[in-house]
Amino acid sequence: MEQKKISVWLKAVVVGFGICGILFYAVILPKMAGGLVERLPELQRLYLPWLILALLTAPACFGALVLAYIIFDHIGRDQSFVKENVRALTLIAYLAFADTGLLFAGNVIYLILGLSLLPLMELSALLCFIGAAIGAAAYALARLTEKAIELRTENEAYI
Repeated sequence: MEQKKISVWLKAVVVGFGICGILFYAVILPKMAGGLVERLPELQRLYLPWLILALLTAPACFGALVLAYIIFDHIGRDQSFVKENVRALTLIAYLAFADTGLLFAGNVIYLILGLSLLPLMELSALLCFIGAAIGAAAYALARLTEKAIELRTENEAYI
C-alpha cells in the first residue's frame, strides 16, 4: 500500500510540473520577455530568436514528464525494477542531453550572430548545467535499475 501512496504523490508532482511548464512556456515566458522589451526597446531584435529557442526546449521537457509519470505508475503497481523503467530513464537522459545540446548550440549560434547578452549567456549556462545534471542522474538511475533487475533475476534463479 505504501508504494501506491508514493506513486500517487509522485504522479501528482509530475502533473504539477506539467501545469507549471504549460504556464511557463505559454504565458510567463512570453510576458516576461515582452515586458523586458517594453522597458528596453533595443532588445526587440532578441525577443523572437530567444523565444523560439526557449520554446524548442519544451517538447523534451514534457516528454521527460510523460516518461516519469509512466515510471511512477509502474512503481505504484510494484514494478519498480522492470526493463520499461530502464528504457524510460535512458530516454529521459537522452532527452535531457539533447535539450542541453540544443540550448548550448543555440546560445553559441546567437553569440556568433550578435544576438546574445551576458545575462542570457549566464542563464543558458546555468540551464545547460541543470540539464546535464538531470541527464547524468537519469542515466545513472537507468544503470542502477538495470543492475537491480539482474540481481533480482539471479536471486529468483536460486530460489
